Amino acid sequence: MNRPTYMDNLFEKKKAVFLFKGAYIVVMNLVVIFLVLLWTVTGIVFFPLVFVFMKYCQKMRTGPITRHCIWIYGKGWQVIVSLFVSFEKSGLDPENFATPGIIVVNHRSFFDTYCMNMLPKSDICFAVRAWPFKI
Repeated sequence: MNRPTYMDNLFEKKKAVFLFKGAYIVVMNLVVIFLVLLWTVTGIVFFPLVFVFMKYCQKMRTGPITRHCIWIYGKGWQVIVSLFVSFEKSGLDPENFATPGIIVVNHRSFFDTYCMNMLPKSDICFAVRAWPFKI
């Protein structure tokens, strides 16, 4: 009868972790995709109502209304994704955004724009090149 060696035990542990991570990623994608699609459909349904209310009852301009709704969409996206991943905010104190300024984003992924909802203000415009829209 062969006794399991250290390497056999290590291989079995790594295999179990790999299988767990694989299942975790599949579950995460299924849940997140479903909830983000549901959140998007909800936004599509309610955006016209919110837009009309903010435009005519609140007397807001079109640009700030649209940016605020995009900011709220990003907040919902963050809540959904935070079920599986964690976010860290640093340097996002409201006093840092009291005056107009320019924010330079490194655009390492298309998630940068979704994470802009962590900023304390919603009235933000993006100036980007064409490549993020090709993703």
